Amino acid sequence: MIRPLRARHRAIVFALAAGLPLLFWSALLARDAELEARGLAPDASTSGACIEVQWQDEHRWPGLAITTRVGRSTSDAQQAVCELEAREPLAHPDLLLYWSPTATLPAAAALPADAFLLGAWAHARRCFELPAGFAEQPGHLTLFSLGHSKVLASASLEH
Repeated sequence: MIRPLRARHRAIVFALAAGLPLLFWSALLARDAELEARGLAPDASTSGACIEVQWQDEHRWPGLAITTRVGRSTSDAQQAVCELEAREPLAHPDLLLYWSPTATLPAAAALPADAFLLGAWAHARRCFELPAGFAEQPGHLTLFSLGHSKVLASASLEH
């Protein structure tokens, strides 16, 4: 290596040695406090009510501490909404919530063919819009861990 290239290489290595740890620590400090405290990410729906509750149940999900509320949306009275609130952090990666007119076996690795994705659930509390046919056929909710590729639990929405 010639002398100018060695000098440039030395300067870049020193800059990286000082800059990368600073960048790492600033990223750690910029994380949300709730994320660190509860292991959950914040959600906009936690700040205000998104649902006019018709019924609620705390024991619908076997083995999981989840409160289920079903009702109508506060912004659209025609829209059926389900709100899930975890009373304890859920230690499963990439949780997805599905609605299906048929029940899902808890030990099943796959979802039923008629399952409809409601959305990702990475928050302590979140509202999900239910499909249009919910009034005629309440169906079942299924919590699926994409990271583990398995069904965690299924809960009936019949009241």
